[in-house]
Amino acid sequence: MELSPDQKQFQDVARKFAREEIIPRAAHYDQTGEYPRDIIEKAWKLGLVNTHIPTKYGETCSGIKFDQRRNHVAEMLSGLGLGSFETCLIEEELAYGCSGIATAVAANSLGEAPVIYFGNDEQKKKYLTRMTQEPFICAYCVTEAGAGSDVAGIKGKAEKKGDGYVLNAQKMWITNGGQANWYFVLARTNPDPNVPAGKAFTGFVVEADWPGVSPGRKEQNMGQRASDTRGVSFEDVFVPKENVLGEEGMGFKIAMGAFDVTRPPVAAAGVGLAQRALDEATAWALQRKTFGTEIINHQAVAFMLAEMAMGIECARMAWQRAAWEVDNGLRNTYFAAIAKALAGDVAEKCATNAVQIFGGAGFNSEYPVEKLMRDSKIFNIYEGTAQIQRMIISRPTYYNTTHHGQLRSSEVEGMALVQALHSHTSLEHLDCDLHHEHAALFVGYPDLDWSPHLILLFPPYYYKKSHMSGGSLGDVPLDGVAFELPGTGARPVSIVNVAGPISITMTGGKAKSFQHKSENMKATRILFLCEEMYQQKSTMTLSDIKMPHLQQQISFSYFHLDGNGNDDDVNDHPDCHVAERMRDVLVVNDTATLNNLLHQEGDTFNYRPGFLLTFANFGRGLANSEGSVWAENRKIVARHFRHVGLGKQALDESIRTELQCVLKHIRIRAGVPYDPQEDLAHAIGNIVCSLLAGEGWVAHSASLSTALKSIDRLLKVVNQAGPINYVPEIHIFAMAVTNFLPSLFMAYMKIQNFLHSLLGTAKIHLQKISTDGRRKRSGGGLAGAYLREMEAKEQKGVIGHMSETQLLVVMRDLLVGGVDPTLAAVRWGLLQLATHPEAQKRMQSEIDAHFARDEMPSFEDRIILPYSESCMWEILRLAAPIPVVGHTNAYAAQCLGYSFPPRTWVIGNLWGALRNPDDWEQPNDFHPQRFLNHEGKFCKPAALTPFSVGMSEELCWGSACKANFVCFSGWYHAEVHYQSGRRTGTHFARGKSAEDGDFEDKYLGSTRSQSSNDVTPHE
Repeated sequence: MELSPDQKQFQDVARKFAREEIIPRAAHYDQTGEYPRDIIEKAWKLGLVNTHIPTKYGETCSGIKFDQRRNHVAEMLSGLGLGSFETCLIEEELAYGCSGIATAVAANSLGEAPVIYFGNDEQKKKYLTRMTQEPFICAYCVTEAGAGSDVAGIKGKAEKKGDGYVLNAQKMWITNGGQANWYFVLARTNPDPNVPAGKAFTGFVVEADWPGVSPGRKEQNMGQRASDTRGVSFEDVFVPKENVLGEEGMGFKIAMGAFDVTRPPVAAAGVGLAQRALDEATAWALQRKTFGTEIINHQAVAFMLAEMAMGIECARMAWQRAAWEVDNGLRNTYFAAIAKALAGDVAEKCATNAVQIFGGAGFNSEYPVEKLMRDSKIFNIYEGTAQIQRMIISRPTYYNTTHHGQLRSSEVEGMALVQALHSHTSLEHLDCDLHHEHAALFVGYPDLDWSPHLILLFPPYYYKKSHMSGGSLGDVPLDGVAFELPGTGARPVSIVNVAGPISITMTGGKAKSFQHKSENMKATRILFLCEEMYQQKSTMTLSDIKMPHLQQQISFSYFHLDGNGNDDDVNDHPDCHVAERMRDVLVVNDTATLNNLLHQEGDTFNYRPGFLLTFANFGRGLANSEGSVWAENRKIVARHFRHVGLGKQALDESIRTELQCVLKHIRIRAGVPYDPQEDLAHAIGNIVCSLLAGEGWVAHSASLSTALKSIDRLLKVVNQAGPINYVPEIHIFAMAVTNFLPSLFMAYMKIQNFLHSLLGTAKIHLQKISTDGRRKRSGGGLAGAYLREMEAKEQKGVIGHMSETQLLVVMRDLLVGGVDPTLAAVRWGLLQLATHPEAQKRMQSEIDAHFARDEMPSFEDRIILPYSESCMWEILRLAAPIPVVGHTNAYAAQCLGYSFPPRTWVIGNLWGALRNPDDWEQPNDFHPQRFLNHEGKFCKPAALTPFSVGMSEELCWGSACKANFVCFSGWYHAEVHYQSGRRTGTHFARGKSAEDGDFEDKYLGSTRSQSSNDVTPHE
């Protein structure tokens, strides 16, 4: 690793300054306790102070020629051309001379950070510009006598009065407290002790010469005596509203938001002190003799020096990594905590070892090492104690979101976004630079046709093991919840967590389009609200969402439930950030954008939880000439969806635990003790593995029955006021009797999809579909007609119930998500579906008629849709583990009769998916062979496009624009491809095209028409 020429220049300037200006006078300031203003003014003239003020608010200093070509991130974070890395280089050299003087310099950075990252333009111009025009000083006033690490415990308050606030607070241990020209002050503005810290505190900029501001006496500290540490009193100080930083209630987040940026320089200062201790000890060991030789030749001393050097190098690399993360737009909380904790320990140990190597001389103030020992202790106390840093480091959430480098966030844009949303203000001022590496999210408010007033971004919070009964789940995230607000005329609204496979529901007819200027949005949760909803209520409670037993208020900008059911975002994490954890969301609204995304960021689709969203009429556009774009990239998209939707690891490790956590918190909020043997989370956790994670897709009806009974029991506990309309993460429409054969298959299908999506909008009714009110709509559609027929046959004894063993065999042999069933297995499995003797005879006859043909296809990953008079093909359709595609026609959705979640790939019945309704000869034309005849002719196929049943027509979920159908009528296979606006069909068995000539069919390969140069790759 080598520093750049510019970095070496910064380091050399600071090193020279420390050797020539600081070291010769450090002992004087340590002994007298005077504030080293003359040294600080010289450092200011050289540009060694205020290095991180944005360039637009600063002036280039004369001492260093700052490179204006430096990258955009560095300019944004540091100002004056310096990045966090260069700032740390300077801080290390200054601390080498005297850490007390270095602290006086660094305290400016801490005081300025809230204004830099959360102030408005007027505040920045007023308070930051003057810091570069004159050697002004500022201070960070948060700590109080009874509130150190527990920032949320501060008692200082500010009460509204006229056009401002009256501030009363007693702050303690304020660095630069007696020298500052202005202060950042944190005070409570909401007197309610039950309000979480994320809403209770407000940040203010207070000028030192205002009436009522009184610095206390200078504290007589053990070390770093050149640093001015005092208490500061604020008594009836009137603060105008223009000096409120951010918005009221945002103070805690603002106060905590500075530490990720300021801790690396503090760690660098600790390394500087440790390096000074090593250099002094080494020089002493080289000239001090005992037993006839220099003491460095004694192994005991040599090993102490070696250990000091080892610690210094490790701590230096730690701050370098933390600073690098900042400069590269990465969330550095984890590495900043490591750097701070390690540097503090190393500084203290090295200083102590230096005193030991000096022996008696080290205990004397005539030598420098005793000062180093006294100065070193504070590095384990200020800017977050060593214990606080270890709490942060120990949390796997921070390890996962930084060490693996998959999650990016921004304290700048992310916090600004939440700041605006918290106050329900316009998003226009968030029009930030999309190419800025720290731009977490861009929302082009003027481009939003349906004008949502709130698009929320906030982090998932984690629940410690102590919050989980038995601690068996570890740290798992809380996922989103689907709501339907009364009186809005809107469809259910979804809070979306990108930590798992995603669905998004737009509200009502307002979801016309969602425009944006960035192909790559980074977000954690997104809440779409329609305009009427916002006008009706600016604050919602859970009572508004028809959940009377859950009365805790939801904060739009900060939603956190702790393990005790409290809305508490304070004590769970000492340095809470709103933009805690971000994930990549790929959003497209035209085929050109999709094409660019798939080519430029194709790898994004290969790691969980990447996903694709399509907005507006893009789904329909796939059926026209633009469809070739999708065809070209189908392989990437199909691979992505299969990985997210069917990956064993994703199911077993992510979806199951997230689901368990959500359901468990429903119980916690309802005040119901957690019973791991009966709780829905436990039951679902068991069946996820048996239903979905097994190689053979094996399902036990007993597990399914247990899960459904647990759902019923849990929902009754959570909401006893009436029928259950909503529950997070689980959507099983019209389920009750688990031994009812169609219900079993439908339960399997729906549980699979709901576990993958973890969100949805379907209401939950635990009763038979055949008795549900939805079947009365338009004759009940296909599902109603199918189930009526099934019930009629059941009553006649034509079809009976299945035993658990029979179900197990059928699910193992018929579902093709991991096995290649043989002809014998399929024949036997189909026969077992009809358990009544008469039904077996009829099925056997049909099997003999259709399975004896020579053209039997290879099943592999194909979707099996056999047709029979008893509608067995529909059961198999419901049981298919890889639903493929439907179409955007509203009539088809109506015919299906039930809703899938938005994430589902839907494959309609043959007549619905292969044919436009206008071409139907009869309303209930069930005969697929009329459209795919015995000679392989592909008759009047419908336009197939990505589709999500139950969503608005303007919003379509993307899936591969392809359908594979195998029917009993001659076992012909058809594919529908859209290549430059044309349709092509294939005859699977004979290798003949119905319309365009010969095709070469390969398993998951390319299908090429001799009359076309278009190639359609697909998984």
